[in-house]
Parts: sequence; structure tokens; C-alpha cells
Amino acid sequence: MRITVLDKGGVIFLVPERPIRDYRGIARGTSLKGLREKKDRH
Repeated sequence: MRITVLDKGGVIFLVPERPIRDYRGIARGTSLKGLREKKDRH
């Protein structure tokens, strides 16, 4: 298995590399209600 190492804000994330097809449907059923606009996130 290949792993990508990401450093964000002093935290190291180990993310397994998988084909994008494997992520299909990962957020199925997620509600879009209450999402903020990008300008309102900070």
C-alpha cells in the first residue's frame, strides 16, 4: 500500500493512496442543509 504524507499546521496526516473510483459514494446521504458559503467560513 502506498501512503501520502501531509503536513498541515504541524500535524502529520498519513493518507492511503487509492484510485478515485474507490471514493465514489463516500458521502452518499449527506445533507447539504446548513452549509455556509465560502466567504462566511472564517
